[in-house]
Amino acid sequence: MFDFNTKLIATIVIIIIVGTLIFKGESQDIEVFRCNWSLNMEMKSFNGMLKEKYIDRSNHNKATLIISDNKMEYQITLVNEKNNIFEKLEIGDSINKSKGSLQIIAIRDKEEFVYQMDYGCRNL
Repeated sequence: MFDFNTKLIATIVIIIIVGTLIFKGESQDIEVFRCNWSLNMEMKSFNGMLKEKYIDRSNHNKATLIISDNKMEYQITLVNEKNNIFEKLEIGDSINKSKGSLQIIAIRDKEEFVYQMDYGCRNL
């Protein structure tokens, strides 16, 4: 009824349509994750000295900060942060982050550095 070329073209069109629908759905899921990471970090506040930083190989290679405020130590995991804050911070930095913000203020050798965290969320 249909020749081989018609069937081939129809199959390719169907694959393209299905692939586009799958990819679009995945990209929306990724956007949700990005916004969740951003919102989770916005809810955190910390103030102290950066005691340690490392890539946690046992936890999916996540960039991890240990911040001490003389009373407690906080473990902060930077999941998919786009501005490379992890690389910019140095052990010994005095670090402050307020709740409701994605801005980190670091003081090193009496010099203040302001870093804006970015998780790639376009919907906030």
